[in-house]
Amino acid sequence: MVETNTALALRSMECVEAKDLDGVMAFFTEDAVFFDPHYPKNRMQGHVEIADGIRWGFNGLKKLGFDIIETYESTDGKGVVVSMRTAHELPNGKPLSFPQLLVFEFEGQLIKSLQAYVQYEPHGVVGVILKIERLKAALVCWRKKYLSR
Repeated sequence: MVETNTALALRSMECVEAKDLDGVMAFFTEDAVFFDPHYPKNRMQGHVEIADGIRWGFNGLKKLGFDIIETYESTDGKGVVVSMRTAHELPNGKPLSFPQLLVFEFEGQLIKSLQAYVQYEPHGVVGVILKIERLKAALVCWRKKYLSR
């Protein structure tokens, strides 16, 4: 029996909760793209980059958890959106809970792309780096506009 892509998306999230890297990676195509603003490299492509990112996430959290609110599947079944609230735990035991959407795009029975959408800006070092990158982009635009005359 063929599983729905919604069921596959939820099973992949269960592998994340179990910190089962091999299990998680078995859900991705070889050239998949994973985007998540919480990671040092927020756009990862291919098994090597995605595995490195997920390994980093596993090492940074004592516990990973997802409280599913709702799932939405596209009419063609190739896209799945999971609305959820994280139920993570930091190494010091502090809970980490925030709303998030995960958007899955499937190719056959494998994840072709996965993108996380959050309702806030990343905090800490990642937030600082993001602000620096935005400032650099704004300066490039300003430079083009005012110095190319």
